[in-house]
Amino acid sequence: MTESVSIQPIDIQGTSDPDFIEVNGVDVAYRRAGAGAPLLFLHGMGMANSWLESHAKLAEHFDVIAAQLPGFGRTARPAWYRTLDDYVPLLADFLNALDIPKAHVVGHSLGGYVAGAFGAVYPERLLSLTLVAPLPMPVVRAPELEGGHDGPVPPNIMAILFNDNEAAYSEYDPPADLGLFVSEADDEFADPSAWKLDAAPGLYRHLSRIKVPTQLVVPDEDRVVPEAVFHDWARWLGDAPIVKISGTKYPTGHMLTAQEPQAFADQIVALAERAST
Repeated sequence: MTESVSIQPIDIQGTSDPDFIEVNGVDVAYRRAGAGAPLLFLHGMGMANSWLESHAKLAEHFDVIAAQLPGFGRTARPAWYRTLDDYVPLLADFLNALDIPKAHVVGHSLGGYVAGAFGAVYPERLLSLTLVAPLPMPVVRAPELEGGHDGPVPPNIMAILFNDNEAAYSEYDPPADLGLFVSEADDEFADPSAWKLDAAPGLYRHLSRIKVPTQLVVPDEDRVVPEAVFHDWARWLGDAPIVKISGTKYPTGHMLTAQEPQAFADQIVALAERAST
């Protein structure tokens, strides 16, 4: 079921309060705006509670639901979660709670990996799938971010994300969000220290279950994820097309969604149009 939702103001720093919905004991935070076919957007490691210009551009065409993954933004991660695989059934139940049987799914960076895993397990829930500069599989840890959730943010992270053009995007430097927001343990097996930024190594062989139109969207130069990673994803997604979004002022980097929000949104719309034919 699609639903018309009020417009969300741009909130890069994530200072405003999101909406919440209880999903199997987890209070999932999310932002929602727009109208049309539902689009589930999954963020990367940072700005989970933000509503960016790229979200607003997508909301001109879709009913955009920007979910905040457990541990990030305002969604606490259950203490019994062990890996990213625990996100997958939660997202299915999250869509159920919103009465959304199918959605276009878009995931950026860490969210790209989660989107791919979600599609492999629940291919029937997809209208289309877009992975934006997804992190590697199966160990989702890029060289520049070695240490994952438990390591410090590199002091030059903005330079890495924006390819040394960070001064032009200073508004995209909100407080660090490394997915460390964890609930209290509520059973004898819950152990927050057991969490790993990993997932099932066999995921890549399940990606062939995804039959809807799929694409990878990548930047001019990604200093977080090696280019070979994108080709790995494309290969196991049945030679999915790799679409490069180039910068109009500066070469795009890992944060291409912030650098070129209109071109990014246009590419998602184009895939959705193909999916509807």
